[in-house]
Amino acid sequence: MAEKKIIRTSRKAVWLGTCAGWIIRLWTSTLRIRVNDLCGITQRENFQDQPVIYALWHNRIFTLPALFRRFCPWRQATALISGSKDGAALEAAFKALNISAARGSSSRGGAAALIALRKALRRGEDTGITPDGPKGPLYEIKPGLLKLAETSGAPIIPLHLTFSRVITLNTWDHFIIPLPFSRVEITFDHPLYIEKGISDEEQVIATKNIRDTLLSHVDTPPISP
Repeated sequence: MAEKKIIRTSRKAVWLGTCAGWIIRLWTSTLRIRVNDLCGITQRENFQDQPVIYALWHNRIFTLPALFRRFCPWRQATALISGSKDGAALEAAFKALNISAARGSSSRGGAAALIALRKALRRGEDTGITPDGPKGPLYEIKPGLLKLAETSGAPIIPLHLTFSRVITLNTWDHFIIPLPFSRVEITFDHPLYIEKGISDEEQVIATKNIRDTLLSHVDTPPISP
């Protein structure tokens, strides 16, 4: 049976999301950014004909779209966003940041969203996934990320963001918002490739490797202000 695609939206969510996108642009413009580029993605001559899949934990996405546009403005990107009304607001926010969206999640519209992401990769666009989103469990890898990398052949670029001063929200993921004029360090990690047709055992190993890589910076002490 074909999966029923349920994508929710509303004018209010779109309006709020657009406002949020411009607030994020202004907010992140105050941040002092340091980039650790271990894969060369911020150099225009690298990955010219190779779209990539960015992976980061859900609680670190606040600053990423604006930072991506600042350090990789020549690269086009499509992000995976929830099919809920909250996702409608996030889609509008991303649009204000010049990033496209594929609506869906592991629980609603997931297959359609992964197809949309594969199409984006075939067009040469980068994609972004929070593998524990949109509702957790916290710091757990869902199968969509691995499946997308396996079927597309695109490498996974793990992203790490650490902060000097933050607000931590009382949400399931302890969502992080860096304070204005604080310091943020973003690391583009080494690419991870998933071979087509890997076995179940290899999938378990690959999932653990990705999870361990993304977790490697979670408990990093705050960077100096």
